[in-house]
Amino acid sequence: MVGYTARRVAWVIPILLGVATLTFFVSRAMPGDPAKIFAGSQATDTAIAAIRAEFGFDKPLGVQYLDYLAGLVRGDLGTSVRTGHSVLDDLMGRFPATIELILAALILALVIGVPLGVAAGASARRGAKRLARGVSTLGVSIPEFWLGLLLIVVFYSSLDIAPAPVGRLDIGMPTPDSVTGLITVDALLAGDLEVFGNAVGHLLLPALALGLPAAAPITRLSAEATASLLRSDHLFYTRAIGTPPHVVYLKHVLRNIAPIVTTMTALIFGFLVGGAVVVEEVFAWPGVGLYAIDSLHYNDYAAVQGFVLLAAAVYILLFLAVDLGNTYLDPRRRLT
Repeated sequence: MVGYTARRVAWVIPILLGVATLTFFVSRAMPGDPAKIFAGSQATDTAIAAIRAEFGFDKPLGVQYLDYLAGLVRGDLGTSVRTGHSVLDDLMGRFPATIELILAALILALVIGVPLGVAAGASARRGAKRLARGVSTLGVSIPEFWLGLLLIVVFYSSLDIAPAPVGRLDIGMPTPDSVTGLITVDALLAGDLEVFGNAVGHLLLPALALGLPAAAPITRLSAEATASLLRSDHLFYTRAIGTPPHVVYLKHVLRNIAPIVTTMTALIFGFLVGGAVVVEEVFAWPGVGLYAIDSLHYNDYAAVQGFVLLAAAVYILLFLAVDLGNTYLDPRRRLT
């Protein structure tokens, strides 16, 4: 197991290096000069040249690339042209907001997808299967940004039962002391139920916009896995000897489909990091996705590179954790 783990971990570095290299050169190919954009249309050539020199844009491309790699080795992602702060500090300050949104979306996706999928896979009725198929079809068909706008129009503009899409809390609402960075959790730790309720209200619509499309593959996978399990010999015998239905589904079905759903959840989590970009833009959610969008408007090379590298690292580490966990449970995988 140690050797298998070492081989898998060793692949992380070249993959991240490839992502960093590709992002570096693609970002430099974007039209526009970040120094000119940042300086403004009235800036003099001297001021623009000073900004280029400050951020190293006046150096040859190869030298900039080597400087970037050297910074990565030191844990330095560079300095944002737009904010003037370290990109690493900017990302870490905003990352908890994105994590809170993604976790809420995943919880909603699992709460919707797993029960619906199990019901569809176990039921002989066409109604349950059609409902699961409809949820799956809608989930893969509706873009997150369109769903987010629709939720705002219905629940905020028309029904007026949702808070304004202005971030994580109402304007003027005090932010609890940061312990985890997740406002809902921090509010509970502080015992402030008013802030907690306000934070949940702001979190619900963007989590729905991000989580409903994610429920589609979970529903489909759960339905297929449940149907396959119920056709197996050991489940047929378990039901034939009179095992209560709730024991069959809780002890046998859910336990057997859990590894499959866990792997799918890790896959979805990686995609949600990218999907959060558009949802955060729609709801003015102050996470790393909104940070990346704002940085693109300024051609902020370092900030865009930092976001892509962070998203890639989260995606790779999640799959590494799932791979190692499944390998620990199934030692036959260590031979591959």
